Amino acid sequence: MLVNDVSIKGNDYNLNLTHFEPDNKKSKCPIVMIHGAIENGKIFYSESGKGLAPFLCKNGHEVFVLDSRGRGKSLPKVNKDSSFGNYEIVKDDFPLVYQRVKSITNADSQIWLGHSWGGVLILHFYARFSHSYSLKKLVFFGSKRQISIRSMKRFVMVEIMWRFVGRILTNIHGYFPSKIYKYGSDDESRNTYLEADRLVKQKQWTDIDGFNYHTFYKSGIDIPILSLTGENDDVLGHPIDCKVLLKEARAVHAKFKVIGLEQGHLHDYDHINLLTHNDTSKDQFKIVQDFLDKS
Repeated sequence: MLVNDVSIKGNDYNLNLTHFEPDNKKSKCPIVMIHGAIENGKIFYSESGKGLAPFLCKNGHEVFVLDSRGRGKSLPKVNKDSSFGNYEIVKDDFPLVYQRVKSITNADSQIWLGHSWGGVLILHFYARFSHSYSLKKLVFFGSKRQISIRSMKRFVMVEIMWRFVGRILTNIHGYFPSKIYKYGSDDESRNTYLEADRLVKQKQWTDIDGFNYHTFYKSGIDIPILSLTGENDDVLGHPIDCKVLLKEARAVHAKFKVIGLEQGHLHDYDHINLLTHNDTSKDQFKIVQDFLDKS
């Protein structure tokens, strides 16, 4: 397995892709991994070689892990002058990523995989660009658009910490400094924070330019989708909300699984350790591998 960084130059920024190249490639379809909010690409791998990206690479898949604009190794880092939002990431950056991966692999199509909010952004990309770029399969980990669950934990995490305190911190700093205040592993620009919060609250699935995702997905999509979430993911990727996202996308070939003890797995996983637990390679990663290997 060879691991190296690939730089993609935007107008005034650089995106970083961590490229995992297998010793013995068994699939011609590369995998692109998109992280969620307040995190970066490290959710998919560690320096010690653990995580989903190394696992799939060791099993013959070529993998590219994106650090979204301003996150991880992408520069410049998110700051008060960062003017981009999720809209620009989907409209401007994702096409650059797709084209760069295609230039490296010469593959006709790609598989995109997202954790949490990354899955929503992938569906945005698919809706806007499926006529231009070929996606063969999608994989989601704890991906939801809305949070419908009502509980004290949800009230504290979403209403108080994310919305109330998060809005104050964003107004003070000019961006959401989640890393400093230990909300997550990376920061959010003002607009990525505000746009995500708007979409979580919004019943109509529309973007800031008026693009209506409900209209696009109304007739259904036939792309195969695997969606996984943890039994202990009781707020940020609750099974009810993950299933609602698939319903919103009219994904007729979607496969949904809850990963927990009751379902025969090794642990009741949560929103983060669904990807980072030491036992994932013996558990849910095999489900992903099987899904990817099916023609």
